[in-house]
Amino acid sequence: MSSKELKHIVVGYDGFDRAEPLPLAPFEIARRHGATVDVLHIAPDLTELRRVPDRVSAEELSHAWTAAQKERLEKLTAGITGVEIKHVVTAGEPIVGIIGHAISSRCDLLAVTDEPVAVAWALVVLA
Repeated sequence: MSSKELKHIVVGYDGFDRAEPLPLAPFEIARRHGATVDVLHIAPDLTELRRVPDRVSAEELSHAWTAAQKERLEKLTAGITGVEIKHVVTAGEPIVGIIGHAISSRCDLLAVTDEPVAVAWALVVLA
């Protein structure tokens, strides 16, 4: 790794079991550099649904999904110590949301999974 000072790392998570466990490398790098980590999940935008159960609004469904995914992220990172972790769940198109969050939060390092196989994780140093 270069001598670039790393202060903020984003770990993109697709919400599927195949992406678990989260890679430890971004958290180890964060610990070494004193960086914070955003674990990010982009949920489907359920407010766009045309058909929802009669007694549940699309907004309620979206809120419940978001809360469940945030809880899942908290469980996935429960054993990781020595690093400040922020759990972020938002709705939208996954790749657009992940790149958008990485840019808007001015992260220095982005860790994402290869969605089709979810075997390999990529670490991307952002300039």
